[in-house]
Amino acid sequence: MKKGLQFGYLHAAAIGHLALEADIAFIESQSSPKVVVWITTKEVANYQLLKLISRKLRVITNPMLRALILPLVKLTRGGRFDGNSKVNDRTTFVQDTSPVSFPLPVAHMEMLPQLLEEMNLDCTRKYICLVVRDELHSFKNVSQESAEITQYRNSSINDYEGAIKYLIDQGFNVVRMGRLAHKCRFTIDGFFDYANSDLKSDLNDLLLMANCEFVISTSSGIDELATLYRKPVYLVNYLPVGSFRVSQLRPLILPKGLRDRQKGNLLSLSQIVQMGLWEANATHTYESANIEIVNCEPRTITQFTIQVIAHFSSRFEDVEPFGSHLVSQFFCQTSKVPKELEHKVPKISDLWLNYPNDKL
Repeated sequence: MKKGLQFGYLHAAAIGHLALEADIAFIESQSSPKVVVWITTKEVANYQLLKLISRKLRVITNPMLRALILPLVKLTRGGRFDGNSKVNDRTTFVQDTSPVSFPLPVAHMEMLPQLLEEMNLDCTRKYICLVVRDELHSFKNVSQESAEITQYRNSSINDYEGAIKYLIDQGFNVVRMGRLAHKCRFTIDGFFDYANSDLKSDLNDLLLMANCEFVISTSSGIDELATLYRKPVYLVNYLPVGSFRVSQLRPLILPKGLRDRQKGNLLSLSQIVQMGLWEANATHTYESANIEIVNCEPRTITQFTIQVIAHFSSRFEDVEPFGSHLVSQFFCQTSKVPKELEHKVPKISDLWLNYPNDKL
């Protein structure tokens, strides 16, 4: 019999936080002696996901009741009273072997073939989801200030044309995800720009991310839906360098490069740490250090995609990135990853060791 009552706070305004926090909360609830009542932020990024979560967790969504309970939650949980305060390497790694916490109803799953047909995609082919964040993501959805702060995370979908063609040649359809993003300058059979379509909805976001084979992402909140449904997420054009999650669900990463504007050289991993840019999460931090952010070239993104397919097809043991274990070891030491989790640190593609980094 569970004893005790505790209040929790889900950051529902951002879909990444909502998915991750709820997933960890449900997994932990299986062995917790306490009953937790959750409240959410006023805004909710995905109402369909919140409905699924509410079937398994005790979530208060009524505005009046939420307003009454919020002061009590703050009082009992202190300044860091949100669910994200509990998310760390020791909690997220449990997703690797845990079953899906919030499965989609059968009625929803039966809608997927029709959705793919509306996208003019062959329903007999498997598909992958592509997430390429650009400045419209924050500028339109959050604020101009947020767009400027997070500019370092942006990429151009047009740099992924070669990678998309390769994926299609390998037998996959490709669906470009997102709430809002710049349109592509290309059209390719087997590729659908969902982010710029009339098919966008909370339910379709869940359907597509839950049923894809894997995700290639620049890192954005929506890729947490893939993790929620235990799909691998391969990160490319990623910053900050030191914010990799310790999880086998994020197995391979290719960061952006950092160039010293004054000297003209690309920084090594050691230099990135020494300059305090290891976990820099604001554009002005790089600018104040006189550092230029170097996006991965289109050719490099395609090469990374080839590695992704090799890994996903279980052939990655034969093409182990040279030196990636050194970066993983460095990451473990710098981020103080617990010993028992070191084997779950993601591999850093050798494309980053050679370009832009030629040495540690």
